[in-house]
Amino acid sequence: MLVGTFWGYTDFGNGPVYSGKAFPYDDTYPNSYVLKLQWDGAHLWSRVLAGTSLVGTRANSVAVDASEGVIVGGQAGDNTDFGGGTVAQRGGFVARYGVGGDFGWARVMSARYGEVNSVGVLPDQRIAFTGNFNGYLSFAGQDYVSREPEEYEGARDALVGVLTAAGGDVGLRQFAHSGFTDMVVDGAGNIVTAQDGAGNLVGLGDVGWRQDEGPRPTLAAFGPGLESRWGRVLGLTSVHEFHLASSPDGVVVAGNLNDALEMDGTWYTPQGKALC
Repeated sequence: MLVGTFWGYTDFGNGPVYSGKAFPYDDTYPNSYVLKLQWDGAHLWSRVLAGTSLVGTRANSVAVDASEGVIVGGQAGDNTDFGGGTVAQRGGFVARYGVGGDFGWARVMSARYGEVNSVGVLPDQRIAFTGNFNGYLSFAGQDYVSREPEEYEGARDALVGVLTAAGGDVGLRQFAHSGFTDMVVDGAGNIVTAQDGAGNLVGLGDVGWRQDEGPRPTLAAFGPGLESRWGRVLGLTSVHEFHLASSPDGVVVAGNLNDALEMDGTWYTPQGKALC
């Protein structure tokens, strides 16, 4: 399974499809696709997610549940048809498709300025997601307001949330920082996130950096009920662009190392050389 963006026309293997946007111009952004390939690269099914607004509809993340259903998260532009008819509103979204690409459901968040960055499947088949928003958001009967809700380019607040397997609201937590950079569900059902910043921004107490230092890359874990579990603040600005993957006994973390980094008594030194 993969998701991505494109302009104009393309052919994934089942005939030409149109993105809904002919070419890049000004502040326009592309629309997206969802694509399932066979083990040998042959096309199984694909779907275009096209919005009519300048920002387009962007699919950011994809996951597969126990029944091989496909979960997609991203940012919906105006008038996106996920498969069940046009959805007028714009905002972060999570959608589900069956093993053969048939439409299941779509949940578009009520905050116009927002997106879903990552999706994952919990052991009980509920869906975890991370994202951000600016403005006003209603979820699971609760109202949420960002730090600068009336500002067009106001700071976005981070979100971590859970939906039922059928797309119903379960719970949400809001944090006053710019957002999670990645998320994965580990084998125990914990929601593990990566972000630039301190642990105290994700409900884990004062484990961050001094005010005169730059933000440090941070890992945090939440239980299936969104309760805070643990946090790990890593070396200053030495590590960038965390990527997470689940393993049977925990989580694998990959990133880029720019400077020497000490971790648990061992020093790690980058081998590359800067080009001047």
